[in-house]
Amino acid sequence: MSKKKKKTRASIADQKLWQAQGMNDFMHKLKHICDIVAGEGAFNVIPPEYKMLIYRYRGVPVKITHSEDQRIQQQDLKIIKRFINMSVAQCTIKLRDDDEREISLYDFFYVADPLMAVACKKKYYPFEGQEIFEEIGKRRGHLNRLYKLMLEKSAILVCEYLSDCRKGWVYTCRTDTEMDDWFDLEHYDGLSQRSMALRMLQKSDFRMHQIVNIGIHEIETHAFRFHNETHSGIKLEAWLFDTDTFKNEILPVEMPLDKIVPDTRFGKLKVPVYIQIHAINRLMERLGAKIPAQAIGPLSEIIDNFEIIPLGNKKFLIPYCLDGLKCGYLLADFIDACIFIRTFLFLTNNGTPEGKKLEEQTRLMKEDKQYLQIDNLSGLLQSDLLTDKMTQSIFENAGCESLIELCRRIKENQARSQPEEKKKKQASPTKLSDLLARYLSSEHTKMMSWQPPEESETAL
Repeated sequence: MSKKKKKTRASIADQKLWQAQGMNDFMHKLKHICDIVAGEGAFNVIPPEYKMLIYRYRGVPVKITHSEDQRIQQQDLKIIKRFINMSVAQCTIKLRDDDEREISLYDFFYVADPLMAVACKKKYYPFEGQEIFEEIGKRRGHLNRLYKLMLEKSAILVCEYLSDCRKGWVYTCRTDTEMDDWFDLEHYDGLSQRSMALRMLQKSDFRMHQIVNIGIHEIETHAFRFHNETHSGIKLEAWLFDTDTFKNEILPVEMPLDKIVPDTRFGKLKVPVYIQIHAINRLMERLGAKIPAQAIGPLSEIIDNFEIIPLGNKKFLIPYCLDGLKCGYLLADFIDACIFIRTFLFLTNNGTPEGKKLEEQTRLMKEDKQYLQIDNLSGLLQSDLLTDKMTQSIFENAGCESLIELCRRIKENQARSQPEEKKKKQASPTKLSDLLARYLSSEHTKMMSWQPPEESETAL
């Protein structure tokens, strides 16, 4: 029994020590923020009871709730909370335009927002020298919007990352603010200011919470039948985020009918877009995407902004771009008053206009391109495409110059984000020109040594 009591006493002592350290850390941050918003010595202007009130009103960055659905995994909820907290902690803001010092969004919600709520309310918390906090109080609404915007965007991003639309459902998120009844300050009219502050300090906990509620969204499926076969497709949908109301919703992606049938009198009518799981797998495989959201995320903008290439018999190609650079096509059919995306063709594949030109130049067939690994983005990134002028000229003559620029941008981003140690350990790139030279006949090897005229070089 005595051992249990000792454990209990020790845990209570540890808890008190932890609480004291937490309060000390909060007061240090509060002093730093007071120095930024109102100058040196501003921290000493705030009465001690109001400092305690600010501490009790400190914000909690995020609280995760979820619907009662067995498909929601506890591990995913932990990842969502960790990712949102990390995003908020890494993002920084300026409290004043004329001061270069920055604080994290975490410290804003944890310390600065409670400071604004208390120190800027003259009616309820008057104290001498309070006017020095008036300027920052005017910016409270703007800074709160920045915080909520970051919170909503990071929640959407992590939900997209964890969702696999191929399962027939995706995660959804809704953010909201929760606070205790004490914030209704009209309730305390009639009490003296000091009595009101002390009354609030007696409450057990009245901190403000940001709530992220995780739910499940079912994806609609449809069975398409052609060539005596049945193919299942899932409805293509995209996140819509309203920056004014901070509300998000998942809406279907649609294509105007006049893009498919130019002379139709129903041009303004929009038809839904479905995508075969096979197409999602090909997108991930040929673009090196680790999750479906990376591959199908750009589709809503692509379908809205690009013209199709008709192939006849209600088939057409939709250019697929990354960072504004074409890297392939979506092969689609118009069937059952819907757009049905059947597969994704990389730009060098034989079923694309550029792939046919490449085949005419080099006589490379489908299997040849697979062997040389030029039928996917990962293979090109691991090659010497960016440094070998001869291989670049072949790609440019086939209309694949966008792949060269895309590889260059990806390599530049990787160089900025990777640590120096990892850069040194990278394997040497595959010499694509040597592979092509050995792979092709002597006649083609002569053709590969061809250099474009000076005028063409200047134009490029």
